[in-house]
This record gives sequence, structure tokens and C-alpha cells, in this order.
Amino acid sequence: MSIQNKIIALIPARDGSKSIKHKNVQSLNNLPLFMHSINVAKASKNINEIYLLTNNLWYADIARFYDIKVPYLRSDLSSNDDAEDKIVLEEFIKFFEIKKYDESSMFVWLRPTHPFREAKIVDKAIDKFIDSDFCSMRTVSLAKQTPYKMWKIHENNRLSRVIGEIEDRKHDAPRQTLPKVYWQDGYLDILYPCAIKGSPCQLHGAQIGAIVSEEQVGLSIDLDYPEDFQNAFKMFDNQNRMDDVNLHPLNRKIDGKDVKRYGS
Repeated sequence: MSIQNKIIALIPARDGSKSIKHKNVQSLNNLPLFMHSINVAKASKNINEIYLLTNNLWYADIARFYDIKVPYLRSDLSSNDDAEDKIVLEEFIKFFEIKKYDESSMFVWLRPTHPFREAKIVDKAIDKFIDSDFCSMRTVSLAKQTPYKMWKIHENNRLSRVIGEIEDRKHDAPRQTLPKVYWQDGYLDILYPCAIKGSPCQLHGAQIGAIVSEEQVGLSIDLDYPEDFQNAFKMFDNQNRMDDVNLHPLNRKIDGKDVKRYGS
């Protein structure tokens, strides 16, 4: 199967969330959570392929109900709690036999936990990436807290700075005088296959570039805990609840053939 000359949206949606059970298919505004990222990819003028990457057959069936491609189920290696994005992407690259320096394939990484993206922002980011000299780019937001005032606690309750040395006294400096730092907010990552394979890259002068957009501020809500969902419900102004997984096709009947297909 060829995926050359395409801009590909990848939606990583494993099961196994510890904070919220089956977080990626929780109902938000009458859709499973990962469908919000998929709908943004569908609305994009640049993206022309969409894949859900999951280890759960139930999630895969939901995606296929919405005509989304699920080429395989993720391995245990790419689905455990410690699996990095790189491992998930390497599995995808291996499945489609994509070459390391093949720039005809571009990946747009859309995490389901950011349901308030806008397609216009995604398209602007893709256009910026195409014109850049980077292996990958990711969205970042100005950090509210500075690492120059952050500490590690060691034995005997001794403190050491996370960044720099105590002797430079930057932890006592006014915040506005310190270097600006940025938080990777998870709104969007864009990359070529060479970014996954590691450095140095033979094609690009730098490996990771920044996408800083004032438009994404306020849209970078990251749904990790129940209170995050409650805030999202308010933003959508609906009456969904955390246990609302009974809307078709989300209803998972734990009897008959569904037990055989999904387990208990």
C-alpha cells in the first residue's frame, strides 16, 4: 500500500489510560474524543490521508464506523505506558515500508486529548513546515512558569536548580528579566520520516522547529483528568457526563458476540 506524495494525519489512541478509563472514546459533544481530531483533519485543506493508531479493537471498530482507516492494531511495545511517540511512528513507517529520507510523506500528529483545534491553524502550520528547513516542527506556548525558579529536592532536603546553578542567582531575579521559555503544548506536531530515524539528518539544517501561534492560545486544553473533561463540557456547553458512552456506535455490549470480539 503506497502512501507517497501525501500529507498524513495520524491519531494515536491507545487504551490503558490510568486517569480516565477509555479516555480516547469518552463522549464529548456527542462524539468519541478521538473524532474531534479526526474531524479537524477532514476539514484541513492540506491533509489527504487519516489513520487511527490504536491497540484496541473496539476503538478500531468505532473509527471504521466513521470510515477512518485503521491499518493494523498497535503492538504491545508501542502501546504500553512507557511507549514514546517515536516507537508508534516507527511501527507505522515499518508497516508502510517508508524510506528514511522520503520527503513525499509528511506526518501530522494529532493527539485526541486536544479537541479544540481549528483546521485553519493546522493548515497554516503545515504551510510553514513545507517552507522550512526542519525535519519536524511542533507547537509551543509561552510557559507561565520559568524553570529558573524550579528546584529538585535531594537527600537531606537539599535543593538544586532544575536549570543553571545557584551561584548565578537567577532564581532571585524578576521573572521578566529571565529568558523566555516555551512549553510543548501538544496541539500539533508535523514531521518527515527522517525526524523519527534520528540525527544527524542529511537533508535538513536543523531537526526541530517551533510553531508559535497566538491563535492556538486557549485552544490547547489537554484532557488528562476528569476535571479537564468537565471544563471541556462547559466549553461545548452541553450536558455530557464522564460515563456517557452509550451513544451509537460507542455502546459496547459485554455479552454474546461482543465478548468474543472485545473481551470482558
